[in-house]
Amino acid sequence: MDTPVVVTLPDGKTRNGKVTAIGATTTSAGSGGGGGGGNSQPQTTAAVTVRLEGQATGFVDQASVQIWVVRATHPNVLTVPIAALNSVSDGKYEVIVIDGATTRRVPVQVGLFDDLAGTAEISGEGLTEGQKVQVPRDDA
Repeated sequence: MDTPVVVTLPDGKTRNGKVTAIGATTTSAGSGGGGGGGNSQPQTTAAVTVRLEGQATGFVDQASVQIWVVRATHPNVLTVPIAALNSVSDGKYEVIVIDGATTRRVPVQVGLFDDLAGTAEISGEGLTEGQKVQVPRDDA
């Protein structure tokens, strides 16, 4: 098996690991069926055995963790925060590159997304490593 994963531990830290076994799936009733936006769909779960890199100590047995499956990787690519992608017509994207006191819109092709890091792979005419892109402020 040896599928690469990133595990978010109960303390919020992440560790690399590999899946060594997957148990049978089970389905349970959904939660929060009222009008408050809860999920009433059945939940499917499976026991997953993961071998973490390095030593793990101080964790409670049976504690919940989040597992991110690494489906693909591309080395040596440009990435930007997902929030920097601006949707334009026909499902295409652009980024706003900041050049000193000026900005310019650059159409981009989007590759892989890294949900854990919140980044996306991009390529486009005139993009180079180290350029700054505009990201909306999070005023929440």
